[in-house]
Amino acid sequence: MIIINNEFFDALPTKKFLFKNNNWHEVMVSVDEDNTSIPDNKINFKFVPSQPNNESVVKYLQPEKTFGEMGIKVKEGDTYEFSLERKIFILIK
Repeated sequence: MIIINNEFFDALPTKKFLFKNNNWHEVMVSVDEDNTSIPDNKINFKFVPSQPNNESVVKYLQPEKTFGEMGIKVKEGDTYEFSLERKIFILIK
């Protein structure tokens, strides 16, 4: 018997998408160039939106299929998280 704790799923890579300006953007991690408020010049990271409807949006999110076919209305600021690895494990059952 194999038991997998829910923390296992939390550790899997996740893609995050943001609906902004009537388009979907992948949320990326970038280095914050303004580190003046960080002590000892440590690197500070920030979340930034990608270009609208980039390759990951088309490949992974598939907005027309994910939301359009199901009649789900999205609004400014909505986010969606997707993990291909988690989906694989969920489908195994």
